[in-house]
Amino acid sequence: MTNEGATGQTGLGEFGSDMLQQTAQLANVEAMQRLTDLQGRLLGVQQFSSALGLTGKQVTAFVPGEEPVEGLVEAVAAGESGAVLRVGGRDISLEHVIRVDDRSPGEAL
Repeated sequence: MTNEGATGQTGLGEFGSDMLQQTAQLANVEAMQRLTDLQGRLLGVQQFSSALGLTGKQVTAFVPGEEPVEGLVEAVAAGESGAVLRVGGRDISLEHVIRVDDRSPGEAL
Protein backbone atom coordinates (compact mmCIF):
# COMPACT_ATOMS: atom_id res chain seq x y z
CA MET A 1 0.00 0.00 0.00
CA THR A 2 1.36 3.45 -0.89
CA ASN A 3 0.81 6.86 0.64
CA GLU A 4 -0.30 8.39 -2.66
CA GLY A 5 -3.47 10.41 -2.42
CA ALA A 6 -5.91 11.41 -5.09
CA THR A 7 -3.46 14.00 -6.46
CA GLY A 8 -0.64 11.48 -6.96
CA GLN A 9 1.61 13.04 -4.30
CA THR A 10 3.75 10.73 -2.20
CA GLY A 11 2.61 12.12 1.13
CA LEU A 12 5.90 13.85 1.99
CA GLY A 13 4.08 17.17 2.05
CA GLU A 14 5.86 20.11 3.60
CA PHE A 15 8.85 18.00 4.65
CA GLY A 16 9.52 16.95 1.06
CA SER A 17 9.13 20.50 -0.19
CA ASP A 18 11.56 21.83 2.42
CA MET A 19 14.03 19.10 1.60
CA LEU A 20 13.88 19.92 -2.11
CA GLN A 21 14.42 23.62 -1.40
CA GLN A 22 17.43 22.90 0.81
CA THR A 23 18.89 20.57 -1.82
CA ALA A 24 18.47 23.25 -4.48
CA GLN A 25 20.07 25.87 -2.22
CA LEU A 26 23.02 23.59 -1.51
CA ALA A 27 23.48 22.96 -5.23
CA ASN A 28 23.45 26.73 -5.85
CA VAL A 29 26.04 27.34 -3.11
CA GLU A 30 28.30 24.62 -4.55
CA ALA A 31 27.96 26.06 -8.06
CA MET A 32 28.83 29.55 -6.80
CA GLN A 33 31.88 28.18 -4.99
CA ARG A 34 33.08 26.44 -8.17
CA LEU A 35 32.55 29.68 -10.12
CA THR A 36 34.51 31.68 -7.52
CA ASP A 37 37.36 29.17 -7.65
CA LEU A 38 37.41 29.29 -11.44
CA GLN A 39 37.48 33.10 -11.44
CA GLY A 40 40.41 33.06 -9.01
CA ARG A 41 42.39 30.69 -11.23
CA LEU A 42 41.57 32.77 -14.30
CA LEU A 43 42.78 35.92 -12.54
CA GLY A 44 46.03 34.15 -11.63
CA VAL A 45 46.61 33.07 -15.23
CA GLN A 46 45.86 36.58 -16.48
CA GLN A 47 48.25 38.11 -13.93
CA PHE A 48 51.02 35.65 -14.83
CA SER A 49 50.51 36.34 -18.53
CA SER A 50 50.83 40.08 -17.90
CA ALA A 51 53.97 39.51 -15.84
CA LEU A 52 55.55 37.48 -18.66
CA GLY A 53 55.18 40.55 -20.87
CA LEU A 54 57.49 42.45 -18.50
CA THR A 55 60.46 40.18 -19.21
CA GLY A 56 63.36 42.32 -20.44
CA LYS A 57 61.72 45.59 -19.41
CA GLN A 58 63.04 48.10 -16.93
CA VAL A 59 60.91 48.24 -13.76
CA THR A 60 60.86 50.07 -10.48
CA ALA A 61 59.34 48.33 -7.48
CA PHE A 62 58.62 49.58 -4.00
CA VAL A 63 58.49 46.99 -1.25
CA PRO A 64 57.27 48.53 2.02
CA GLY A 65 60.09 48.87 4.53
CA GLU A 66 62.80 48.45 1.88
CA GLU A 67 64.66 50.61 -0.61
CA PRO A 68 63.10 50.86 -4.10
CA VAL A 69 64.35 48.22 -6.53
CA GLU A 70 65.18 49.14 -10.12
CA GLY A 71 66.38 46.90 -12.91
CA LEU A 72 65.52 44.65 -15.82
CA VAL A 73 63.04 41.85 -15.34
CA GLU A 74 65.21 38.78 -15.83
CA ALA A 75 62.59 36.09 -15.24
CA VAL A 76 59.03 35.49 -14.08
CA ALA A 77 57.82 32.73 -11.78
CA ALA A 78 54.53 31.73 -10.19
CA GLY A 79 54.50 32.30 -6.44
CA GLU A 80 51.92 31.41 -3.82
CA SER A 81 50.35 34.86 -3.94
CA GLY A 82 50.84 35.55 -7.66
CA ALA A 83 53.52 36.39 -10.19
CA VAL A 84 57.07 36.99 -8.94
CA LEU A 85 59.61 38.94 -11.00
CA ARG A 86 63.37 38.42 -10.81
CA VAL A 87 64.89 41.94 -10.79
CA GLY A 88 68.57 42.52 -10.07
CA GLY A 89 68.87 39.09 -8.49
CA ARG A 90 65.90 39.72 -6.18
CA ASP A 91 62.42 38.24 -6.27
CA ILE A 92 59.78 40.98 -6.35
CA SER A 93 56.03 40.42 -6.27
CA LEU A 94 54.23 41.91 -9.28
CA GLU A 95 51.99 43.89 -6.94
CA HIS A 96 55.02 45.96 -5.81
CA VAL A 97 55.90 47.19 -9.30
CA ILE A 98 55.18 50.91 -9.55
CA ARG A 99 56.77 51.73 -12.91
CA VAL A 100 57.56 49.95 -16.17
CA ASP A 101 59.83 51.36 -18.89
CA ASP A 102 60.67 49.79 -22.27
CA ARG A 103 64.16 51.31 -22.33
CA SER A 104 67.25 49.68 -20.94
CA PRO A 105 69.17 51.58 -18.26
CA GLY A 106 71.31 54.33 -19.84
CA GLU A 107 69.49 54.17 -23.19
CA ALA A 108 68.80 57.57 -24.74
CA LEU A 109 65.25 58.95 -24.73
